[in-house]
Amino acid sequence: IGCVSLYIACNGGEIYDGRTHQLLHAENFSMETAHEIVDFGAEYNAYTQVYEQLQLARAKVQERTPAFTVVQSASVPIKHSNRSKLSVLLTFLFLGAILRVAVLMVTKRKTVFKIVEAKE
Repeated sequence: IGCVSLYIACNGGEIYDGRTHQLLHAENFSMETAHEIVDFGAEYNAYTQVYEQLQLARAKVQERTPAFTVVQSASVPIKHSNRSKLSVLLTFLFLGAILRVAVLMVTKRKTVFKIVEAKE
């Protein structure tokens, strides 16, 4: 298959063989079809211009907007907190024990309450 060129003009279309420069097919457009092609081209051109303007506006916004924004600079405390590590550990152990007892009472409530009722 040789190289084929397609030419469209306002009065019709022509297909040429690229090597021999021979006309393979020609067809004339009706006036209505020619108007439709011109209207389509005008609409496409307007769409393309609006799309290009949108892309330029997006590029400008991206150029102005930094990728990262520093909300507050990092600070290192001068002295440590007042609580010791041991007091924090004991507090969380106590809270964990209370939570565990509460979970056991909810999940094993039938067994726990039967033992209490039997003793009374």
